[in-house]
Amino acid sequence: MSLGATLNQSAPRKKRRLIDELAAQANETSSEEEEEGGSASRVTQRTPTPEPQGMAAVPQTPEPSRARTYGRPGSAKKTGPKFTYSARRTLRTESSLSESQDSVDEMSWLRESILPSIPSQFDMDEDEEEPFTKGAVRSIHELRQAGANSRSADEIEDLLTRIGRPSSKPSSSRRNALIELSQKMQDKGFVRKFRDHNGDRSLFEEIGKETDIITGYALVAILTTLVATTASTHIVSQLEGQGFAVLLRRLFHFSVDIQALARDRASNLSRNGQQSMTKLKASLLILPVWAPTTPFFLSPRRLALKALELVIKNTGTVGDEFFSTEVTNFLFALLKNAPIPDAWSFPHSDESVDFHLALTLLEAHSMRAMQSDSRERWTFTHMPVLAETLKTTLRKCKTNFDEVGMLVLKLALNTSNNNHDGPATFIEKGTVRVLANALCDTFLAATDSVYNAETFTAFLEPVLVMSGIMINFSENDRATSKSLLISSKSGEPALDRLIKLFLDHHAVTAEADSVEKSQLNVAFGYLSLMLGYMSLYEPVRQRFSAMHKAGNLDPLINSIREFIIYYRAADNSIAQDSVEPSSQHSSFTTKLQGLVERLEGFH
Repeated sequence: MSLGATLNQSAPRKKRRLIDELAAQANETSSEEEEEGGSASRVTQRTPTPEPQGMAAVPQTPEPSRARTYGRPGSAKKTGPKFTYSARRTLRTESSLSESQDSVDEMSWLRESILPSIPSQFDMDEDEEEPFTKGAVRSIHELRQAGANSRSADEIEDLLTRIGRPSSKPSSSRRNALIELSQKMQDKGFVRKFRDHNGDRSLFEEIGKETDIITGYALVAILTTLVATTASTHIVSQLEGQGFAVLLRRLFHFSVDIQALARDRASNLSRNGQQSMTKLKASLLILPVWAPTTPFFLSPRRLALKALELVIKNTGTVGDEFFSTEVTNFLFALLKNAPIPDAWSFPHSDESVDFHLALTLLEAHSMRAMQSDSRERWTFTHMPVLAETLKTTLRKCKTNFDEVGMLVLKLALNTSNNNHDGPATFIEKGTVRVLANALCDTFLAATDSVYNAETFTAFLEPVLVMSGIMINFSENDRATSKSLLISSKSGEPALDRLIKLFLDHHAVTAEADSVEKSQLNVAFGYLSLMLGYMSLYEPVRQRFSAMHKAGNLDPLINSIREFIIYYRAADNSIAQDSVEPSSQHSSFTTKLQGLVERLEGFH
């Protein structure tokens, strides 16, 4: 038996390691390159050396081939720090691989250390090569991110393709895709990718043609989520011209909760579809847009109202396209048919949510509507509803005006500004007398709480708004003053209460030693203006002179003059802070000066 065979039998066959395979691959590669170049020598053979002359040539016995097994040095088995392979810690460097082709001894190659040398703690070479390693890792992450972005884009594109556009017949594929998309909208990461992909640009195209209620609900749910959770100023431009108001009008007619609507056979929803709508409702109710209360029911009507409110709140006032005639008529119909007293108990009853949303929308759009072609329709069609709503609000709130009460007051103020035809309806329905009495009661409550800042503020705001409404009425229609001369059920005319309130407080208006008293003086100034406009009507002048000891209008005229001085000072302060001069305040003081001159002419 040869020595090679003996070694093969005696050496235990070890498991082939990755390092061994790499070394073998390096040898095989070197051998192939030499064979292609026509070289007859192997990488592992020695370079022949010249033999001494005179010696017979001894034939070389080829060494039997055997599997190379390399034992790990003892030092490698010792415990110590573990190393990972980096750019500089390879099995063999390129230089050593190239040198191995010309090596003279195979065993010398085996004696080369296969473990990296332990660097000194002061060695800085590894830090210098760190950026190259980081660059490679960064490239891998970038590739992975690019792949993820590509998959997301494909997913969004697939959804938009299945959604398509509305058709004359309801499409189950479109419905299911929209329900799926509405659920994915709960993931902020998906919403960001959806916006980056401009998915919302094509999503709302021709939404006015959507006739399926479930599909329309899913569309408005997506819109609500986008507006509530992302920057959405561009949404309005995407909705314009797409029939958004038409879709809202369809949804307004469904006041049943979406869960009940989904279970209805007419909806033709599978069990999975019904469960998806239940999850969609739950995800919408956790949005932070329902404060201060979360409703129990979420009907298509309620969701449509909330979506329109969010669009206005996040983008400012919108044009008449969203507040079409049909939408406006429906909002006022909600006021007209509001259940009493549940509608006024916001946020404590679920029935008050729709009423509150309708008031919010009308108040936000009222100023723009009264300056547009809708002014006449609002004045003659919707003012009667508002007059009844205001009267109910005044009687229910008395002196404590909550959020609903203030919305009604502000809506009445906006619709009565410079509106000569507005007061007639309020006078006819008796709302003006109720308003005058409520103003007196709230003014007295504010006076009594002047030393309690929080309570005083709660009374002051409604006093100022009610005074503004009464000024608009008395300035634009003399019949306002005439209606207040009529005795009420209590026996005392509302005008007498207003005059008495003025005479009891005009002497103490100059004693403003606190912020609250200064604010009360402003409210008293509005009361003076209201009585000043009413005193242009002779029966009111006679009544005022009869109740005043001096028998004249002097305290009223002096009070209006003081208010003009205050307002001019405020006007000058605004003019100094403003870059462009504004004539709005100066024209107002000019008008008040004209009122004083007219009152002085009656002396």
